[in-house]
Amino acid sequence: MTDRSLYLGGSGVFGLDTATGYARKPHGFDGSIALDYDMFAKLQALVKPGSVWGDPGGGSGWLSIEMAKLGARVLYSDRSPEFVAKARVAVAASDFANAITITEADVYDLPGEPGSLDGVLLSNVGCAVQTLGRVFQSVARLVKPGGVVLATAPASLDQVFCAECDEEQAVAELEAELATVKTVDELRALVARQTKFHRATLRLRDGVASLVRDIHLPDGTDILRLISGENPLLVPNFWHDERAYRWAIGNAGLLLGANGVIKPTLSDAERTSWNAGKRDRETLGRRYGQCAAFGIYHATKPLAA
Repeated sequence: MTDRSLYLGGSGVFGLDTATGYARKPHGFDGSIALDYDMFAKLQALVKPGSVWGDPGGGSGWLSIEMAKLGARVLYSDRSPEFVAKARVAVAASDFANAITITEADVYDLPGEPGSLDGVLLSNVGCAVQTLGRVFQSVARLVKPGGVVLATAPASLDQVFCAECDEEQAVAELEAELATVKTVDELRALVARQTKFHRATLRLRDGVASLVRDIHLPDGTDILRLISGENPLLVPNFWHDERAYRWAIGNAGLLLGANGVIKPTLSDAERTSWNAGKRDRETLGRRYGQCAAFGIYHATKPLAA
């Protein structure tokens, strides 16, 4: 098993260091490039003035504020006291404090009346829970018939995403370093000094660190995720692939339309434009045009018969 000291009480609740890091760059800078444009386009189309949206697992609260800007009343919640504290500060400092209600709550057991929400945004919440089905069942109860559930999630946990460099050489160098790692502190130190990887999945099991790449892990497997940024994060995480999301969404009685799954990638022109003038560690490698780093799931609750 992964060293459970990475979790608070073994529960998967993120601590202050992670909360602070996420507050600075919620998705990492590359995540903002690879995901946010498409996600915001969805939100702008779906969030209507006067509508009521939930933001469970809302982290630092930044997306609650963005939905409030679109005219929604937002019910923010998170089970992490550290994230809730960050969200309270961010919301209080915004112009939308009266539109956002903040609650400390577990996404498995969300408060609220059935059918009380027009929509729910789950921004990378599945990464923080072992049982994905319970999340969508909890959310589906609150959404009114005809309402929307929009979920984002890492799409390629078994792929590495690097800066513009020789990827195979970078992987070989990382694996050589991982071979010397025996403890969580050593793994954190390795992540803190690396500059070539924006996203990678790692494991530390029985004192052996390894890079998870191009293999299948059982749904709900506990892993560690290297997240990009000026100060890279090592984040406790769980393994869920697209199949698991499709099953969890359908089992909760929600429907994915024909275009219900979006996996955005960057074109060569977009990637080249971004890389121009950037420091080496801020550039994006070819993988961003070959594989999606994130997926966006757009589901609806069927109208009552």
